[in-house]
Amino acid sequence: MKTQIKTQESVLSKMHKLVLAVLFVSSVVSLAVIIQPRYEHIREFLTNFSSQHYFITVFVLASLLTLFIKYIHEFLKTNSLTSACLNTYDYYKLPMLRGRWKRRFSTMRKGLLKKIVTQENNTVTEDVLTNPDEIQKRYRDLLNAMTLGNNFKHKVKIYTKIKDKINVMEASVWYANSQHVTLKGGAVLPVKSILKVEY
Repeated sequence: MKTQIKTQESVLSKMHKLVLAVLFVSSVVSLAVIIQPRYEHIREFLTNFSSQHYFITVFVLASLLTLFIKYIHEFLKTNSLTSACLNTYDYYKLPMLRGRWKRRFSTMRKGLLKKIVTQENNTVTEDVLTNPDEIQKRYRDLLNAMTLGNNFKHKVKIYTKIKDKINVMEASVWYANSQHVTLKGGAVLPVKSILKVEY
């Protein structure tokens, strides 16, 4: 007896097909309106809008161009119109966009934090705290922050003082010793520039 193997194929739902159809029809109508001379008033409105709102026009055109390039790229990879539509749709879903932008902002923030910390490393020469009890408390707080960062991925607020200017940064501490603190992302901060640590 032969067993039938069912293959799951990605199929556009009715709503997706409806949205694509509406977009296609509206694009065709828009082009026809722009090309046909008898709809001069609509063409004038579109021309005035594009000349008055440069940013919106450029943004919309750039978005459509990006969408078109992504669709062509997916079509060349899969050789299927349906798969290209689905892959493009999945790529521009709101949760996917949020995830990508979060990762990009995180990378940018890590790079900026690393740059700031590197500049601080080059400028700090003496300890900002003079009281031995405060220095001991700061060291204990840094060790606790390291435990929280490694075990629970918990961020702490670190107050630093560079050239009479107090900065506050929120980061996870990966490693701490009496000389340096390593933050998430690889940034290294000198302990002698830290005023206090808040959990």
